[in-house]
Parts: sequence; structure tokens; C-alpha cells
Amino acid sequence: MPNRMRIIVEIFQAIRKEIPANTGFLVGIKTNSVEFQVNGLTVEEAKEACAIMEECGFDFVELSGGTYEKLAFQHQRHTTRAREAYFLEFAEKIRPVFKQTIVYVTGGFRTASGMVRAINSGATDGIGLGRPTTAEPGNAAPVFIYSVHNKYANIA
Repeated sequence: MPNRMRIIVEIFQAIRKEIPANTGFLVGIKTNSVEFQVNGLTVEEAKEACAIMEECGFDFVELSGGTYEKLAFQHQRHTTRAREAYFLEFAEKIRPVFKQTIVYVTGGFRTASGMVRAINSGATDGIGLGRPTTAEPGNAAPVFIYSVHNKYANIA
């Protein structure tokens, strides 16, 4: 695994050489959960890769999933709650590896309550809003201003 991760480590080190952490500049990485599925890395290999990211010193890791070519899952019928969990299962397996690195999960969330559950469960430190905000940029603010703050006082 260290050899597979070498390019990531070298890029991180090159960035930090030019822009040290004490400048406040954050360095993050996005990793795709599809890489950790059938014909990809095993869960143990994924944990090893994530441990290298942690050791390297990334400020945050964004756990995402799906590929442009494999969007068929969007058309399958599931409950909203089940859809919102499609990357959380992966995150729950990987999350314990990260002690200092902030973890975000992006993908599948369609309700404020689903986002709050994900954070409160400890599976993630935050939620990335991808496709929904690119399709409807004005939708993110009302979700948080009206839904989360009014219904969930423990979310700031």
C-alpha cells in the first residue's frame, strides 16, 4: 500500500514544503468509496490507505462515492433514508482510522435530518453537498437556515 500511496504522499509533502501548515492553508483529499468496493481495494486495504493519509497530515478527507459512468443507482427505488446511508456504511468502517483528520461525507444526502443523523452518529464530522447544490445552488441555505437550526438546536 505505501507504494500505491506514494504519489499522494509526495504531492502532499510538496504542497507543505511551499505552504506550511502554520500558514493556515488547509490541504484535503477526496477519496471515492467505489475504489473500496468489488474489484477495488478491500476494507483492510482502504483502512491502510486512510491511515497513510492520517499519518501524512491531511487536514481533511472527503469520503465520496459513485462515478460518472455508474449513475444508474440514482434510478433505483429505495427509501430516502436508505439512499442517504449509501456512503455512511463505508464511512463508519473507515472513520475510526482518523484521529486528527476531519472527515466529510459527500453523496446521497437529501434531507437535513439525514445529515444531522450522520454527524450525530459520529460517522462523519461534516457533510459535503455536491450534485444537489450544483443543480439548485439556492437550495442549500434554506435547508440549514430553516430546517436544521429550527429543528435541531444542537447543530450550529
